[in-house]
This record gives sequence, C-alpha cells and structure tokens, in this order.
Amino acid sequence: AQPDVIVLCEAGTINSYSVLTASVRRATRARGWVLAVGTLKDNYGWYASLVDELTVEGNAWHGETFSLPAWANLTLYPGGRDDPEIKRLESILPPDEFKRTVAAERVPSRALVFPEFSYSKHVTDCPFDFDLPVWLWVDPGYFPSAYSVLAVQFHGEEVWIIDEVYVNHHTHEQVIAEAKKRPWWGNVERAVMDIAGKQHHAAESAVEVWTAVAGIRPVGQKVGILDGILRHRTFLAAGSGGAVRLFHSERCKGLLEEYKRYRRPTDRDGNPTSDLPRDEHNHAMKAIAYGLVDRYGFVDNRVNEHRVIPVVAERQGSVWA
Repeated sequence: AQPDVIVLCEAGTINSYSVLTASVRRATRARGWVLAVGTLKDNYGWYASLVDELTVEGNAWHGETFSLPAWANLTLYPGGRDDPEIKRLESILPPDEFKRTVAAERVPSRALVFPEFSYSKHVTDCPFDFDLPVWLWVDPGYFPSAYSVLAVQFHGEEVWIIDEVYVNHHTHEQVIAEAKKRPWWGNVERAVMDIAGKQHHAAESAVEVWTAVAGIRPVGQKVGILDGILRHRTFLAAGSGGAVRLFHSERCKGLLEEYKRYRRPTDRDGNPTSDLPRDEHNHAMKAIAYGLVDRYGFVDNRVNEHRVIPVVAERQGSVWA
C-alpha cells in the first residue's frame, strides 16, 4: 500500500526520530502527507526541534507547523484564555510547562547549551563564494568519536559556515581526502584545530598529518569550555546592529544536530545541575569555539562582552603556524 496520509498521533511521546523519517519515506512514494500531532512533551528532542525547523519558509521538509492552545477548545474551556480552569493551571504549573503543554508554545530547554539557536534565525542559504578565502575549523575526533571539519567564509561582520565534513570512524587521511573533493578546497587559506591535535596518540598527531597530507599546518590554542561557549553565544545573539552574525548552511547536518543535543546535566525535573555541559554531541560546537576565538579573540568579561583580546597568527612559507 502507498498511503496518501500518515498520522503520527501523540508524536511527542515517540522517542525514535526514525519513526518520522520512515513515515516520510513511505508517504513520498505517493507524494502524500505526514501529520505529526500532539503536545510537546519536552522542550528538546526531534519533535520540538521539528517545530523549529518547520517555521523556516521553504524548509527542506516542505512542511508547516500549526499550534492550538488548549483554550481554543471552547467546549472544554468556554471562557477561552480567561477560563477559570486555564487560570488555575497557569497558577500551579511551572511557567515553561504551562507554555508548552497548555499554551502550545515552543520553549527552549533549560538544559540546552545554546537556547538562542533557531533554524529560522541561524540557518539559511550559505553558498560558497569563489572569490573569498575559506577557513577550516576542525575538531579531530579520535575513534570512535565524530570528526568535524567546518568550512567557513566571512562576509563583513557575518560568519557563514558553508559546509561540513562530519564523519565517524575515519582517519585523518580519510577526512582530508573527503575535504579535498569539495569545491571550496582550492580556497582554503587557514585551518584552526583543538590544541589536543598536537598531541600524540601512539601515532602522528593530527597537526602533523594535516601538514604532511593537506599542506596546511593547523593553528591552535587552549580554549576553555565555558570561554568557548561564551564567544559562540555572542555570535548567535543579536549584535550592536541588531542582527545575528553566525549563519549555517542546511548542508551542515551533523553540526545542526549538535545544537539540538548539546546539553548540560539535569535533575529529574530537567533543571541543569552544572554550568559545564555533558561531554557529548559537541564536536562541531568545539570547532566553532576554536574558530571564533582564533578569529575574534576571547570575550573579556572584566570590561564588557564586546571587548576582545585579538589573536594574531603569522604565515611561514606555504603554511600557517
């Protein structure tokens, strides 16, 4: 059978993202529809993230999102928003739970490291400009971690992440070979890598391999986790001109998935128990931190968040050091 419509009832209780993708595969054979219906059970996860993605005009899903607050049902709540039962729920439920489960509003999780991130604000068409140099921001994963290479171009005050190489179980040589296939490889001018890339793990270091195989010597410096997060957040938030400065291509699937999953540890009620995030789903996040600090310096909290300490690198021969 080729269904014309597939309905995922109480989608917020479905834990597996593959249920959605399998439904889309089946429905597309007949150019049908997939309807995901239900209350946002949590502030995070595939269902909450999908709501955010569908708000983007012309999104890859070709989808839309509609939200109906509980008080839209005038049979149950004849007083609408001012119905006594709605007011009672508002007084007894935590604010984020009321917004999510009663008012049908998407509320960023308190545990998310970057609640400022939004598909509608930060994901857009970021085409490769042949006339501009490309910088690579790299977090070299070690087996079995993800290996993240982000291709970046700068347009005035804006930072465009135009592409990624995001793989698992790959060696440095394999990642470099994949990067060399991309159209932007000939424009690569600089690479920034975790300082751990200089370390040896019973083999050549990542810096040594990149220098020998790619002809690019990556630079690196120590960037604390919280320092990197702070610098990252200043580019997601609106700057002095009222506009964000960090944009991501839809092609960066691995990177965009990390924004959904990079979180702080929580208690049973979802309250963060530490400022330090869990050390997982963060390889592209680390690469962004290294790159932004390398380009713009650290945020100096002793004065204000817009004052930076510049970082300068020198070119030696045909590679950067």
